[in-house]
Amino acid sequence: MNKPMNNEPSSQASKELDGQDAIALPAKILVVDDRNENLIAMRTVLEGLNAEIYTALSGNEALTLSLEFEFAVILLDIQMPEMDGFETATLLRSRTKSKAIPIIFVTAISKERTQVFQGYDAGAVDYLFKPVDSHILKSKVQIFLELYYEKHRDLDRALLDLQITKRELEESNRALHKLAHHDSLTSLPNRLRFESALKQAIAVSARHERLFALLFIDLDDFKVVNDNLGHQMGDALLKQVAERLRTALREEDFIARLGGDEFAVLLQELGHYYDAGKIADIIIKALTQPFQVEGNELRLGASIGIACYPSSGKTGVVLAKNADIAMYRAKSEGGNSHRYFTKDLNRSYTRRSSIETMLRFAVERNEFQLVYQPVVALKTGKVVGLEALLRWEQDKLGNIPPDEFIPIAEEVGLAAMVGEWVLRTGCAQFSRWYEAGFKEMQYALNLSVCQLQQSDLIKTITDILDESVIPAKKIVLEVTETALMQEEERSTRVLEALHRLGFELSIDDFGTGYSSLGRLQKLPINILKIDRTFLADIEAKEDALIAKSILALANSLNLATVGEGVETKKQQKFLIENHCQLAQGYYYSRPVDAQAMEAMMRVGMLPLAKESRVKDK
Repeated sequence: MNKPMNNEPSSQASKELDGQDAIALPAKILVVDDRNENLIAMRTVLEGLNAEIYTALSGNEALTLSLEFEFAVILLDIQMPEMDGFETATLLRSRTKSKAIPIIFVTAISKERTQVFQGYDAGAVDYLFKPVDSHILKSKVQIFLELYYEKHRDLDRALLDLQITKRELEESNRALHKLAHHDSLTSLPNRLRFESALKQAIAVSARHERLFALLFIDLDDFKVVNDNLGHQMGDALLKQVAERLRTALREEDFIARLGGDEFAVLLQELGHYYDAGKIADIIIKALTQPFQVEGNELRLGASIGIACYPSSGKTGVVLAKNADIAMYRAKSEGGNSHRYFTKDLNRSYTRRSSIETMLRFAVERNEFQLVYQPVVALKTGKVVGLEALLRWEQDKLGNIPPDEFIPIAEEVGLAAMVGEWVLRTGCAQFSRWYEAGFKEMQYALNLSVCQLQQSDLIKTITDILDESVIPAKKIVLEVTETALMQEEERSTRVLEALHRLGFELSIDDFGTGYSSLGRLQKLPINILKIDRTFLADIEAKEDALIAKSILALANSLNLATVGEGVETKKQQKFLIENHCQLAQGYYYSRPVDAQAMEAMMRVGMLPLAKESRVKDK
């Protein structure tokens, strides 16, 4: 078998492939004849077609070549020793690779019909009789070359379409993967991608015994931006936060947005756990710089919880939970700081979760109760009022202090329910006492921050008052100074509405919130209650000076004053000397139940308790 020089095909069909290289170009022609001079003659005629021409001197050689190459057409002599053309054609047709190759018999034998039919039966598509006319030979072969090119042009186009479709699918898959693993707003990895990265970080650290830390970041005061300026402004702010986090972190660190204003960071390749705190400080510093958003200067802080591998957990679930616990502690302690997870934090978190769960059923299970602490006129020692205080005795958790469960109630959205229970229960008891003849007393109730922000607070209080017999002027509604500083305009409107209804209004814990004199003058306030912290050590010059200033301020504004947390005779004396009118605290009485409180009111005067340093409320 031999192959002459390779020439590029001249067929126009081979050039019209839309700029794509053909799979099997140029076309190949196989000429089979047992006489070499015939092969030379045939090749000479066919070379003008610019196709690759292969030759074989026997049927066996032809069969071997057909396994190796794809031919556009085979020119097959019939009369050959060992294996004639009929047998060769039959075997070519029996093979998958060569069964579709067109075969033209070239023969000098008789043109009898039986011979011709035998050739067609063997698989031939045409006959050429020797001596072969060169024009007829070229013309017939050209037809099969054109068919070959047409077939492969269609295949090439199909392949091109397939490649385009494949690329489109790959691009679509990449887009879907990014959509599934990235946050659409900030383009940061999302929670799903974060969980995968956390697993990988654990695997790498476990294998190479490396340290890494997980940071949970929650933005301080972001809700204020959303509520006051709208979600569009909030989204724009989150984009800037994401960019600052990228800038503040190292190239090897991983950052994700978990949702809302929560972000997570994986700090890998740490030299020491302390490094995580240093990076957390860098993040806080970056986020406390003012943001410029659509012409507004906005300020944020960040509370960050840190859980380190493996000391704070060896699985992603545990590390994430513990980072969240630490973050919550940072936020509860004032925010704009970071905290590491510790076992103490874990115990605190477990208790908090239990309180949150039990709170949801406390009202219907009748677990809350009100206790009452008398308010005493300092000059006469008479009981002139009382304050209702909320207590919670839980079967499993025991006595839970208000300063522990009330902040949780506010965070989980239960403060409104608890606050309404206090108002209804308190007013019902006050009404019974008022009808029993205690008409000169003043009855105080507390309003929480969440209640001041309720849109239906005035209606709720009006409905409760309508169900009671006690007039509004006998009820004192107390709000803390810090509560008034949140959403000041709204708080002022609420107080003005309550004042119009006839309620007395009191600022509790005054002196802790840094209210200005101008602000105080605009509020419809009747009473100032001096925070116990300023009376705890009146021998300290600074505390005594603050308490004196508050009393002088209140007197200048013609406001009644109440000294809170009075525990000693010295404190009582100090208040009297500085013209404070009222006092309450353990020096007079601990908070007591309704029956004991009624007994005090009937007596009217209180036997002074032994001096105590136990905090009330």
